[in-house]
Amino acid sequence: MCKWVLSPVQVLFLGAVVGWLGGCGDANPGTVSFLVTSPDDHALSPLADPRVTSLELRDLQNKNALIASASYDPTRRPGGGKPEDLGLGPVPLLTRRDLRLVALGSAGQQVLGLALTRNIEVAYGQSQSYTFNLRRPLFFFGGNQPLVAPYPFTGNDTVFSPGRQIEDQLRDDSFLRVIDPNSGTPLLSQYDVQLDGAAMPASSVVASAATADGLAVLAATLSGNLYVIDTLHVKATAPVQIAGPQVHAMVVSPKDESAVLLRYDLANPAPERGGQIALVRDVAGLRAGTSKDVMTLPIGPSPQGPPISAAYAPDGRVEVIFGTPAGFGGDPDCGALSGIGKSVLRRFDPKSGMESGTPTMLNYTSAVAYTSAGDRLLMQPCTTAKKAMMRDGRLLIQPRPGATCNGGKDFDLPSPGAASLAVVAGGRVAVVAIGRDDVNDDPNDLTVARGAVRVLEEDACDFSAPSIFPLGDWLLPYRVKTADGVPVLGGVEI
Repeated sequence: MCKWVLSPVQVLFLGAVVGWLGGCGDANPGTVSFLVTSPDDHALSPLADPRVTSLELRDLQNKNALIASASYDPTRRPGGGKPEDLGLGPVPLLTRRDLRLVALGSAGQQVLGLALTRNIEVAYGQSQSYTFNLRRPLFFFGGNQPLVAPYPFTGNDTVFSPGRQIEDQLRDDSFLRVIDPNSGTPLLSQYDVQLDGAAMPASSVVASAATADGLAVLAATLSGNLYVIDTLHVKATAPVQIAGPQVHAMVVSPKDESAVLLRYDLANPAPERGGQIALVRDVAGLRAGTSKDVMTLPIGPSPQGPPISAAYAPDGRVEVIFGTPAGFGGDPDCGALSGIGKSVLRRFDPKSGMESGTPTMLNYTSAVAYTSAGDRLLMQPCTTAKKAMMRDGRLLIQPRPGATCNGGKDFDLPSPGAASLAVVAGGRVAVVAIGRDDVNDDPNDLTVARGAVRVLEEDACDFSAPSIFPLGDWLLPYRVKTADGVPVLGGVEI
């Protein structure tokens, strides 16, 4: 008999007979057990959510293919200490696979819980057991330094405050906020985390990145502290002090082994200052509180500017883009940033910190990333795509070996107004970029700009039809032009 088994408490124990080529009729085919745990706090526990109707096991290395599933009713609790059997069916033989457990509701259309366990082996004739730490799919966000303009205005280019457009409960930028998109009240204020709290002056979160397993968020604060937040319980570890320039971006390796922190002085990101790259070489130790190994790389001055974006390449190297920070001093000013050599890509070994290979000169590039399939993505806000109607801005895609799009050669997609991108692992969507529409300007200057969300689905060669939205609720003035200390009408940059 092939089945999953449910224990009487907050732990789900899944037992399945391993089928030889999918069958369960062998005398001793072996067994595999999956122990699924979730937090004791019901507000954070998918296993206690009455909306959960099923559990699915999916293979991340095979395009999220379904391996096994079972119905689940959180309201049922077996009595007498006896576990409840859940029908499962056979589990195929697996060799070092990364499996994701998904808790689903609303007829499989709502994701209410996620867990990832790596390097799972399911062998014929053997008994194995693995643990899944099931968590809520939460969003974390923090505020940067407030943009407050002095009064009266001075100089020719003064930072302007968008404070009136921010909700009162979100104005304190020293908190890391937690959002549950599946909750009736998405902002979970009771789990707000003030990272630099009672022991030191509170300061804002300036950069963050999640581990691939979703169980931790690394967050850096303005005061130079690096924290790890446990997403199962929304608790922060003791900080690691990282003295030096402010952290502006960070990225964690796909296997959660190491992390890269990009640092520079925002007030003066001059080329001769160079910025810094910091390597966290033992993310597991950092999460466990047993390691504080943060190494700063001697990168030297960069004529293009400081390190502004990084990604882990399929060969394990870290690729770092050096260039002018997007949004600094009114940039990207495409009149000044057009042409080759405005950015450079350099590669580093995340273990030794040594630079490898020859730097690659690029058109101005604000972000680099890789899809889970191995395609390199470069966001270039000042380069016009071949298929663009009007505006600068493209996503340059450099396909992996064997890719079919454009015959395996480099190609670009119009992406006006976008300076960053998000890569989604283990799902149908591969890339998300948020920018603006690509309409021609009205000759009477009556063009109304609209925002655009562009999605590149897995194995697709072009964006899906963009999702267009009005910009009214998104506009935040961040800089105001002045003349003799007086604001100039129409001089606010968005």
